[in-house]
Amino acid sequence: MKSNLPQEYIDIVQQKRKITVEEYLQLPETNQHVELIDGELIVYDFYEGIPPLKDNHHRILSHMMYFLFQHIPVNQLRFIPCDVFLNPNTVVQPDVFWVNPKNQQLMLVDGYWHGTPDFVIEILEKGLHNLDYITKFNLYNQYDVQEYWIVNPEEQFIEVYIRKNNELTRQGGYEAGKTFISHTLNISVDVSALLG
Repeated sequence: MKSNLPQEYIDIVQQKRKITVEEYLQLPETNQHVELIDGELIVYDFYEGIPPLKDNHHRILSHMMYFLFQHIPVNQLRFIPCDVFLNPNTVVQPDVFWVNPKNQQLMLVDGYWHGTPDFVIEILEKGLHNLDYITKFNLYNQYDVQEYWIVNPEEQFIEVYIRKNNELTRQGGYEAGKTFISHTLNISVDVSALLG
């Protein structure tokens, strides 16, 4: 385990102790990627031995932000690390989410986002597929995210899910060279431009 992680985090992870959002907020600041899912503290370079986010993750994120900034006002996009409090036991840090000014379910309270974004992107990291495809998918489905993209940088592939009949439903999978319509953002997406 890395020595620059505060001992409080190490103790919680080693003890596999569940904590509340209030306890999460009392933890010392760290520059490591941390989320709280159903009371379980997930510190990404400790979680099942997975290393911190690598350069390719940040490169893809930069390309996506550049693409999205051409279509969405800068002040309406947020990216990692930015906490979203979904419930009293769950705080996620989506790679990208949209702060839709018409969304009454997402509010800034004391400098933190509370509620559900309409649009979320997660970039896959090796070893975290179950987290994005199952755990976070189920959370975003439960809390009424309208559109969810799962980006696979290694395969240069994006899976798009949109809400239909109150469920996140697969719109399709799109590889480099393809385009698709984001119904939530109301834009045409060029996968090659998005992924760089």
